[in-house]
Amino acid sequence: MNSTVSVLKKLKQDFISELPEKIDGIEEHILACSEGDNYDEAFQEAYRKTHSLKGIGGTFGVPIITSICHQLEDVLNLWDKEALGMAGSHQSRCLDYIDLLRQSCEILQEGGEDFEHIREIQHQFQEEDFKNKLRVLLVDSSRTTREICKQTIQAYHAEVIEMTDGYEALGRLLNERFDVLIAGKEIGPLNGQMLISIVSELALNKRNLKTIMITSSSQQSSRKKPHSAPSLVVKKGVEMINELEAQFDALSSQKKP
Repeated sequence: MNSTVSVLKKLKQDFISELPEKIDGIEEHILACSEGDNYDEAFQEAYRKTHSLKGIGGTFGVPIITSICHQLEDVLNLWDKEALGMAGSHQSRCLDYIDLLRQSCEILQEGGEDFEHIREIQHQFQEEDFKNKLRVLLVDSSRTTREICKQTIQAYHAEVIEMTDGYEALGRLLNERFDVLIAGKEIGPLNGQMLISIVSELALNKRNLKTIMITSSSQQSSRKKPHSAPSLVVKKGVEMINELEAQFDALSSQKKP
């Protein structure tokens, strides 16, 4: 057992020592996206390396790296979807996240564990980038259900982050600000009901987080526990679209400046 712990500790130390090189690699490809002919290849490499670093950070228990990479991925996704005229601002924000990765790396290499200042900057970036947009975390194991939800929400100027794993979703909820959590009831060990209950117990709902649970069950109890019930329970089917539209009609009017 001790040898296993030692090996894992050594692997984590190796990861931290190699971190500057990995960050430099991502930055190199982000900067290369300015070169027209090389854009597609550079963009895909930037995304691939960010995704890889996010996973490795999670493996070695360095959540701050995973959290920053999550947000960097979100900006890269925006960059990929939006008009070329937005490329400059998206590239600039990507480089802001590269700077946060470097700051976090310095703290890790010095043996520090206080990343509160980094998290405050992360929240500031999110407020700036999504101040007039609804941020929605959509967690469901069904691709079809996620697609229906996305198409329904599309008209409301919302940024939708898709996930399939409840534990990974909880990590994002702990480190980021969302306006809406939509969770399928049947999403694995940490199901939608448990996820929403944890969110409530940790008082994340004090951020005015709207929680919506999607279920295929026809049994919906009317007895709600005051601190653990979702804001809304929606049954899969035709009515799901109507109920989501009603909720987002209200939420989007609140979000307008």
